[in-house]
Amino acid sequence: MILRHWGISTTIITLVAVAVIMVAATSVLVVYRVNSGNPTTGTGSCCSDASLNLSTPCTAVTPDSPAVQRLEQRIEADPTFIAAEAGHNYTANAGISCGFAINPGSYNGTTVDPEFTYTSDRPYTDNCGYTQNLTYYLLVRVPLTETGYDLSAMQIVPNSSSEITVTCTTNT
Repeated sequence: MILRHWGISTTIITLVAVAVIMVAATSVLVVYRVNSGNPTTGTGSCCSDASLNLSTPCTAVTPDSPAVQRLEQRIEADPTFIAAEAGHNYTANAGISCGFAINPGSYNGTTVDPEFTYTSDRPYTDNCGYTQNLTYYLLVRVPLTETGYDLSAMQIVPNSSSEITVTCTTNT
């Protein structure tokens, strides 16, 4: 009787173990399908986005565009952008532009250029005497392709409010 009981317990334990393995294998497949980007970075280097490619007119490139918002999210998740943030949390709130970029030795073509900002507590007085907190900018140029955009070719151009020339006017 003990042997028969042992056989039933072993069978039940084996069935439970097989069920757990099957569930775990299914979960791995689901996670892999959900995260379809490059598994080492979480993002792929290129994105097919029918809403944002070489055929997209620059008038359609606005901060409210879902395609632009998806691009900004992919930029924020990119390891190169994270490294450029240098521990600060830059946000995509300084506008976006679109145009033709000529970069000798690099990329020539249409780019989408979102600008990200980080504002510090450090006061800065511009050449007109106006004092504000110092703001740092990361301008990101992303080349457009026929099928989307190429994050592996993006360029990040840092600057700050101290590097921006302000034109002063007086009212008389």
